[in-house]
Amino acid sequence: MKYFILCFIAAFTLGASLQASAAGKFTVPEPITKEIDSYRGNPKLAPRAEAFDQLVLLMENLYSPSLEDAIKASDLDAKTIQFITDHSRGLFPIGALLAQKPVESGYSLGLSAKEGQYEMLSERMNFTAWSEAYAGFGIDWKKEKNHTAIFLEKVTATNKPVVFLLPNTLVKYNQPSITKNEFTWLMNNPGKMKNVFFFLGGYELITEEMKNLADQAGLSNDMFRALFMRALGAESSNYDEAL
Repeated sequence: MKYFILCFIAAFTLGASLQASAAGKFTVPEPITKEIDSYRGNPKLAPRAEAFDQLVLLMENLYSPSLEDAIKASDLDAKTIQFITDHSRGLFPIGALLAQKPVESGYSLGLSAKEGQYEMLSERMNFTAWSEAYAGFGIDWKKEKNHTAIFLEKVTATNKPVVFLLPNTLVKYNQPSITKNEFTWLMNNPGKMKNVFFFLGGYELITEEMKNLADQAGLSNDMFRALFMRALGAESSNYDEAL
């Protein structure tokens, strides 16, 4: 229990800004720099460059909610939070994953968004993403009806760290969801949670303002993700290959 108390103290006192860790000044991938620079002398295209500069500034001051704010934005109740802290490695704000690095490798579960937070965080932190893990265990999730239980039994049996990136809406989510099924399975099997780390606030890493500025700058999805990987502290990423 002392371990969890220390984790909560660290998580609650973690600053909202990641500027001193993953965020801060970073090098923009060269193909993006060349394209944006080509806009600067053109009166019609200059606004794209201005939007891009604003986007980079936001990424250099990447925001991550405190654990308290992340909990408020989620649908986790006090009983569920206590259950998680009693049986797992702890509940943290997403910023702790990048700044304090309580876990730097293992399997990743959870968070799904079209902006690619799950994929980018998994690559940045060297986690084995669910698709790779399923393939590694020889499980065909499209054909195996009970794939969630089979998969999690195998993942937790490895005794490697498991990072669960929690969506804000999960407990009360009533649509078909593999993430919800995984969470429910873990809650029903607390003995399997001893190496599971739970993180809240992943959706907040990419804001509506960022997405709007990326659109105004004319960035493709690959450009945005390559840039955001730099904001997460990566020197390069898989998205660079598409630039």
